[in-house]
This record gives sequence, C-alpha cells and structure tokens, in this order.
Amino acid sequence: MGAHYSGRSDLDVGEIGPNYLWYGSCTGPTCGDSRVKPDIVAPGRSLLTARAKPSSYGECDPSQKISPGQELNGNSYRYGTSFAAPVVSGAAALVRQYFMDGYYPSGAANSAKSYNPSAPLVKAILLNGAQPLLGKQLANGSVVNMNSLNKGYDAQQGFGRISLSDSLPLSNYPSTKKLKAVVFDRIPISAGQVHQTVVSIDTYNCNINNDFSVTLAWNDPPSAAGCVDCMLSDLNLIVQRQNDGAVWRGNDIWNQGIADTSNNVERVRIINVSSSHTFVVKVVAADLVYAQQKYSLVMTGCPQYESSSNNFDACPCPAGQFCSGCDNALS
Repeated sequence: MGAHYSGRSDLDVGEIGPNYLWYGSCTGPTCGDSRVKPDIVAPGRSLLTARAKPSSYGECDPSQKISPGQELNGNSYRYGTSFAAPVVSGAAALVRQYFMDGYYPSGAANSAKSYNPSAPLVKAILLNGAQPLLGKQLANGSVVNMNSLNKGYDAQQGFGRISLSDSLPLSNYPSTKKLKAVVFDRIPISAGQVHQTVVSIDTYNCNINNDFSVTLAWNDPPSAAGCVDCMLSDLNLIVQRQNDGAVWRGNDIWNQGIADTSNNVERVRIINVSSSHTFVVKVVAADLVYAQQKYSLVMTGCPQYESSSNNFDACPCPAGQFCSGCDNALS
C-alpha cells in the first residue's frame, strides 16, 4: 500500500492534493523478483483520525474542527501508509457488500442477484478502477512527474490512486459519471488454453472519460522462500482491437509487446476509445504449475458484452446474459 496526499480542507499548508504521491510513501519493486509494489495508493497524508493519549481516559472529539497537522482531545491528523491501508480495507469491504447486496450488474440493490465475490475479484476491481497520479510532491514542496504519467503502473504508485467511483457502476451516479462493468469470477483455465470474449464500446449510454480498463487477477500458489523467478502459474492478458488489429498486453504500458511473467495482476488501460471500437479480450494460460488455475476478470468503462468462447461464461453473469449452473455459495 502506498500513500498520496489528502484533499480539500484536510490539506496542510503547501500540499497540492490527492493526485500526488506523498514523499514518505513506500516504493518498490520487491527484492529478488522485482514485482510491482505497492499495488495501489490511497490517502495517507493529513488524515483526520481518532487519537489515543497515553495514560488518559475518555478523550472526546473536540467541539471545533482542528486544522491539518494539529491534534486535540480525541482527534489527531496523522500520516503514513499505515493510514492508507485501512482506507483500502474499507473500500474492499464496500466492493464485497456491493456484490452481496446484488448491485451487479444493474448498479441497484437486488437480493436475487446476491453473489459472494472471490478475493482476486475484489482485488481486480480495486486495481482496475485506480487512477494514475500526476506526480510526486517532495518534502521541499517541489513536484516531479511520474515516469508512467497517464498510465498508472509503476513501482511508486502501483496501479494508481484508489477510486471506487471508477471501479463499479451505481444506478444513482450523476449523468456525467455513468459507468458500465463486465465481471467474471472463479474461471478455471487449463494449461495451454485461451479464453476470450468480445465486447463493443457503447459511449452513447455511458460516460467515463472514454477509457476502457481490463484487469486480470488470480491467487498464485506460494513459491519457495528466497525465489528469484517466483511466478508459478503465469496467465497473460491480451486485448486486441478488431477495427485495426492493435494489441495491448497486461502491464505493458509502453506497448513493447512484452508479456508480464512476474505479477499475478495484469491490467490494460486504453484511453480515448469510441463507440465504433470492438475488442477481443483474451486470457492465456502461458505456464501453469498445476493442471488448472482459477482467475477473475473485470472490464469497466463502456463495455457492451457481445460473445464469449472456451468456457469464458461464469457467475456472476455479464449484464443481460443467462448462465446456467450459477452457485452463489461458491467458495
């Protein structure tokens, strides 16, 4: 977990906002196998929190709002990735509740659609909606741009700044923030298989900056301590635009045609798509340690589900589709 600056009235003097990484945030990559860490960043600088004074009892909230950097009675402004982590934990709980209350796929609560999402699906949704930071503000107040500006994938910000409004649709979103999502969960894939689905872009009934984001996640089996090449089950995400044959690979933000063999989360983020575009989304079982691996996949922006092949259909069903054998109690 990484930390970016807070916003609005919680900003301290000289701080420029939530689109900038805090200079004290932890950075990656991991030692040995160079996986991207942190996974995501959240508010972690100038957070108004509960305060516990040593050897004191009954600290109540002060009658007046304290200013950034202050502490008084039961309130305190704190900072650190330790404060960003519970923000993400709370967001993960809301994502799970979203599915348990049946908000998928309509964006409105429907108990008949209740579904228990897997951990990889929750992670994929959070990372898929993450937004790229503009830069990093240093301790002296100066700002440096991110190397992956507008891409949202590097060893400083991970997949970007957490944003639930860009992660899942809600029916009561304002007309300027209409989002669509297509979700697949607990999909078993065998060695050598390729799963694919076709989606078109419907920007007429959707408005989310005309971005198309796809994220694949899975629970990789535990590897040996001290490993260098630690990935045991390697899946690859490939997105191809049918209109012109353009291809994007998961985590290959510079479009070098390189497959990621280190991370068990892969994301493709395509900006400025239009209603004339149609995409083929593929999941490739490149190298599995066991005969089968389950994965989760989420697509957001303005995707309109068209078709699938090779057992891509699974619970919960994409919007407007019927899937037989759905079991909401899947473990």
